Amino acid sequence: MTLSKRIKRLFQADINHVIETLECPEYMLKLSLQEMKSCIEQTKQQCDVHQKNQTHLKHTILELNNRYLKQEKDFELCLEQPDQDLIKRQLRKKLELQKMKDYKESLYEQQEQSIQTLLVQLEHQKEKLEQFVHRQELLESKPQNPTSHEPTTNSQWHVSEDELELAYLKQVKNKKVKVEEGQ
Repeated sequence: MTLSKRIKRLFQADINHVIETLECPEYMLKLSLQEMKSCIEQTKQQCDVHQKNQTHLKHTILELNNRYLKQEKDFELCLEQPDQDLIKRQLRKKLELQKMKDYKESLYEQQEQSIQTLLVQLEHQKEKLEQFVHRQELLESKPQNPTSHEPTTNSQWHVSEDELELAYLKQVKNKKVKVEEGQ
């Protein structure tokens, strides 16, 4: 047998195993549960990162506000001086601080929206996970042979071989008696 035929048979066997595994609903459900749990964990991590960024932005905005207020006071003092260049430099600093503050505030709002979106997404993922866990519990509570509507052999309704044989003999005897009476 050539090497290529062996490799081909190996891949076919692997593919058949994968197909058989995929056809197993319990396995697919467990795989889906694992994927959903990892998605939930990733969403939580993203939310944590956004919250840390938002906290950092909040501190930055507070610092910019303090700097802006100080710059505004400095600008007011410069207005009392006749030096136009000094006034323009102070005004430029004030405007730059205002732009930075506005930009950071817009980032803060974007972070807030992202966090809210992630929290909604996280809640939705948790609901889906609960549904899948419920489905798994239902699958596990079903009998091993889902096509059979008969009780399993371990149930209280189990009929032993002896009971079956006696019932069969009684049925045969009753049938013979009815046939003889009918003649």
